[in-house]
Amino acid sequence: MQNTVADYIRALLAAERFARQVTHHRVLPAREARYGETRRPWPRAVAEVLRERGIASLYSHQALTADNIRAGRDVVVATPTASGKTLCYSLPILEKCLQDPDSRALMLFPLKALAQDQLAAFGELTAHWPEAARPSIAIYDGDTTDHFRRKIRKNPPNVLITNPEMLHLAILPYHQQWTTFLASLSLVVVDEAHTYRGVLGSHISQLFRRLNRVCARYAARPNFVFCTATVGNPEELAANLLGREWAEEGTALSEGGFSPSGQPLSSKVSLPETDGGAGAAPTGRNAPQPQEVSEKAGDAPGTGSGKAIESGPPETVSSAAGGVPPFPAIPVIRDSGAPTGRRHMVFIDPEDSPSTTAIALLKAALARGLRTIVYCRSRRMTELIALWAADKAGSYAGRISAYRAGFLPEERREIEARMSDGQLLAVVTTSALELGIDIGNLDVCILVGYPGTVISTLQRGGRVGRSGQESAVLLVAGEDALDQYFIHKPEAFFEREPERAVVNPDNDVIVKRHLECAAAELPLACGDPWLRGPGAQAALRELEREGLLLKSADGGEWIAARKRPQRHVDLRGCGASCTIVDAEGKPIGSVDGHQAYKETHPGAVYLHRGKTYVVKSLDMAERLVRCEVPEQRVNWHTRVRSHKETAIIEVKRTGTAFGSPVAFGRLRVTETITGYERRSVSDNRLICVVPLDLPPLVFETEGLWFCVPDGPRRETEDNLMHFMGSIHALEHASIGLMPLMVMADRNDFGGISTPMHAQLGLPAVFVYDGLPGGAGLCRSAFPRLAELFAAVRDLLRRCPCELGCPSCVHSPKCGSGNRPIDKAGALFLLERLIAAPPPEGDMLVSGLEPETREKETMAVDVVMGEASGVPEARVPAPLPGRYMVLDVETRRSAAEVGGWSRADRMGVSVAVLYDSQGDGFIEYEQDALPDLFARLREADLVIGFNSSRFDYAVLQPFAGYDLRSLPTLDMLVEVKKRLSYRVSLDNLARATLNAPKSADGLQALQWWKEGNLAAIAEYCRKDVEITRDVYLFGHREGYLLFTNKAGQAVRIAVEW
Repeated sequence: MQNTVADYIRALLAAERFARQVTHHRVLPAREARYGETRRPWPRAVAEVLRERGIASLYSHQALTADNIRAGRDVVVATPTASGKTLCYSLPILEKCLQDPDSRALMLFPLKALAQDQLAAFGELTAHWPEAARPSIAIYDGDTTDHFRRKIRKNPPNVLITNPEMLHLAILPYHQQWTTFLASLSLVVVDEAHTYRGVLGSHISQLFRRLNRVCARYAARPNFVFCTATVGNPEELAANLLGREWAEEGTALSEGGFSPSGQPLSSKVSLPETDGGAGAAPTGRNAPQPQEVSEKAGDAPGTGSGKAIESGPPETVSSAAGGVPPFPAIPVIRDSGAPTGRRHMVFIDPEDSPSTTAIALLKAALARGLRTIVYCRSRRMTELIALWAADKAGSYAGRISAYRAGFLPEERREIEARMSDGQLLAVVTTSALELGIDIGNLDVCILVGYPGTVISTLQRGGRVGRSGQESAVLLVAGEDALDQYFIHKPEAFFEREPERAVVNPDNDVIVKRHLECAAAELPLACGDPWLRGPGAQAALRELEREGLLLKSADGGEWIAARKRPQRHVDLRGCGASCTIVDAEGKPIGSVDGHQAYKETHPGAVYLHRGKTYVVKSLDMAERLVRCEVPEQRVNWHTRVRSHKETAIIEVKRTGTAFGSPVAFGRLRVTETITGYERRSVSDNRLICVVPLDLPPLVFETEGLWFCVPDGPRRETEDNLMHFMGSIHALEHASIGLMPLMVMADRNDFGGISTPMHAQLGLPAVFVYDGLPGGAGLCRSAFPRLAELFAAVRDLLRRCPCELGCPSCVHSPKCGSGNRPIDKAGALFLLERLIAAPPPEGDMLVSGLEPETREKETMAVDVVMGEASGVPEARVPAPLPGRYMVLDVETRRSAAEVGGWSRADRMGVSVAVLYDSQGDGFIEYEQDALPDLFARLREADLVIGFNSSRFDYAVLQPFAGYDLRSLPTLDMLVEVKKRLSYRVSLDNLARATLNAPKSADGLQALQWWKEGNLAAIAEYCRKDVEITRDVYLFGHREGYLLFTNKAGQAVRIAVEW
């Protein structure tokens, strides 16, 4: 049948019921292929690979990318899906393997299915070569058996396919077992690089620094190839992932060669004048330029009278190379030479539910034999639509399948194979099939709800028409704010620039965790360039204070206290994750520690593989969530209620957006979960509210805020609008449309609205990154706040509801249950802000000086340290006026008295006390202990080693008062606090003083049986002397030395 897709669209538009739901239909024209030749011809064997595949010439972007890789350059390929990016790097890899059979390449894919596709595709390229000549290739991931993992490590292939998690957990921590591979690594391919943003992107940035650092240890310097969707900032994304400096003048490559095209990435906002003179959303690249408001770094506000914010000089990211010359700009290849077929884009505002409409559209497509993919927002919706569609599809029922991440690997492989060979006509999926997994040629893509970004929409739409045939993408809008914005303003979708993929490579929370991992892989030299980056010095101090990083004996290196800290770092979270176990203690999942109170609080409903669990307990100390399947059916879901406060701790930028003062900076957010709601699954009706008593969640992050001047506030109140409800509605609507400004999901943000902020002295609305430390989202969105204002205004005007709904001002995660909310007041207030003149004067923020001064001082310390290389001289605190050092030897062993818990029965053979007042040692036998106890009461400090648990327990039966009331320093306790494990006095004395103990406790017991009190007293006196000297060394130097399990002499910081 000819033109079946065109017939399908014509029928859709001709059907009265569907036609009135279509808000926009646009046909994207087909595009012919553009070809290019590489600068140097391919070797005969590689050229034969192309001929075998029927390829006469490479597409222009393939040839240009290959030239850059062959020239030893890092490169970014930012072309649409199905443009043939695989050949861009596969051909240079084959050529390299022919030139150097020992060369190695690493390919990183975010999904196992993508790795399987690549394995098959790479194998097909050389299938006609003799087996001995083919480059070896293998997958190393969670599905690889232990047997094959050992074989791969022992004899690494030319091409290793894996994922970031395996690189983090199984390769870098064991790099000594990968020496052959890492020493010969010449190329790293990072596929679907646009997925590495937000919290995951921050982790990946640190992971690549660790990889480069380990490679440098083996004298390797691999080049990186980033394959990404058409994001708005591909070079910035790649530079941030590599920890390199990035300048806003991008290096875009044209087909002509390596010279820059001179296309800067602009962050200016264009807001043309519209009706009434108010600003509106931009209408494309050619929108007229209004006057602009200057924006300044620091505390100075912007001045002027325009309706936009123009960012100042671009912020740069510190280079991982520190003081060495900067890396060259990473070339970016944007122009695809691949052909595309004619494509229909149809926007639908459904009268029924989005899922019901999608099923009807799917049924009509199946009736025409069109191969269709349906994208849903949730796993649950995926399963439901697949079931409902199969029920209504008649003879096609067996040719429809669901596909999602929760399926077993073999189940996913089977579905992919059936889709690829044509057995399945339709697949219903989540974002699991958004990326470049090959499932054959498809004709129709149905999006149940807007995917959240233009990039994701294009990625999913790119799954159809891959062979150049006519195709269709149908967007069925949901009730979310973004859906409704684009469904009624389709031009805004088609004319807007692709979103910027934002990464904060210097998130201090994540830097801290990876510094520990890096030190565990290779000791960190104190002059390592990595440590000069933002936040690194503060992270080092925290890690040392927590005993997680220890200095080497000479103070020149940092060494990790834990052998494998990598297992405690989840690349998709910002803190240590909590394990979720069922009633039998079997792990069934995990949750990021930062989200545990919100998602797995006691009483929370947790869904896992079709089962409904209820959380019984949350133990943050043990990082454990216990849940069970209740006996009765659970027909509700849960949502937390909370109270939030925010404090401004640093102002980084200020400006104006229309009549509102705006700022960006660092915030401290305190969120207290007060309880949770039980809501009916069927109709979302509130069943009850259950109170919770949980500690507050406090974290620092980055955020932006805008203030409401007195004039607009008074107008709102004078017109009897609910002011708090108005700014609360503005907060929700702003968060809902933040993904217009930056590549993110609304769940990546948090918000707070307050009628009077103590530091600002004005009403304010805050929007902040939900990731502790900040993900860079608000930083990127800040220059576009005026555009956000205009978009929110248009959304509120167009939404047909009267009181507010999920399409405009209701939030699904509001901690106060969307109360109070005043949609009309929000629109009224926003229109007054847009019409108001820019405010005059500075934005005054109280309570900042101490914080700001502290940060400036810390920055100066780092600079001074770099310049001089001389550490600051330590000034120890004065010694206590009169300190004493105590040790006790016993008459009986633990075995003789029934265990260590019965130390009170052991008796005393000899106790020795050093008294600083006379600088002498005093010996006490058991009958002289009253004199000892009297002297101890005169001490300003009693020092011991395991004295709290052992010495005091032995002496207590003979004392007339509670020995725990004495001012005591137990050095074993202090050391354990730092390290989380015990270190013997003998270990500390050998490493610190080169003075081992003269004997041990068992020998002292033997002397007691022999009646040799003099030997016991001499041994005990020596122990007291060693304990005193260890204490004095720690007091003077601020650290002790001990030998760890790896045989390294390391420092442990002490404060006494």
